[in-house]
Amino acid sequence: EGKIYLNAQTWSVISGSGTVEQQKKAMAAVKRHLLKDFGPLLLSPAYSEPDPLIGYLSRYAAGTRENGGVYTHAATWAIWAFVLQGQPELAYKVYQGISPIHNGMNPGRYLGEPYVTPGNIDGPDSAYYGRGGWTWYTGSAAWLDKMISERILGIRPTRAGLVIDPAIPPEWKHYSMTRKFRGTVYTINVSNPRNRSSGIHELQVDGSIIQGNVIPPQPSKTCLVQVTM
Repeated sequence: EGKIYLNAQTWSVISGSGTVEQQKKAMAAVKRHLLKDFGPLLLSPAYSEPDPLIGYLSRYAAGTRENGGVYTHAATWAIWAFVLQGQPELAYKVYQGISPIHNGMNPGRYLGEPYVTPGNIDGPDSAYYGRGGWTWYTGSAAWLDKMISERILGIRPTRAGLVIDPAIPPEWKHYSMTRKFRGTVYTINVSNPRNRSSGIHELQVDGSIIQGNVIPPQPSKTCLVQVTM
């Protein structure tokens, strides 16, 4: 019980610890042992009885909350780690697994609001596998928003400027986003005619081509950004 924990694997990638090969093995273990239909489990196998060395999470029923359930905080970091590993399809699979919009399509199973991020989703050891819980009561909502906008859509602020670095499903043809950054409102349109998951072919800001994928801070109040992958 408790042979593998999600956070140890994902943060080996996010923090840059270990070798590249070790990081690949860590995320391969996440895919093999933890990634389920409703996102990655926090740990596996679940604890079947309280363990005083582990503490309170082992007192939850197997498959619920932190004890073998999908704990949304940790699941969002799996999105980040898979993107860093160059595996956008798995990052998106994690997003779909924990998305209240996606899971809300089956309300009889999910039981949670389709417009609120849940704190957790029951894992396969629970009699209620796929049930959402602790909605309106989780800081992971901000993390999920951050992972969608900055890691999947790939639009994130840095000291040098606004980075455009998508990690999307290759079948996506287009997406748009509005982002305020250092007093400027950026309207960003991304087209994907080559069915790519990542990389930028051309970046234009107000009609001018920008080299690379970083938009330096702009003096104007609004900017129109056209991105071709």
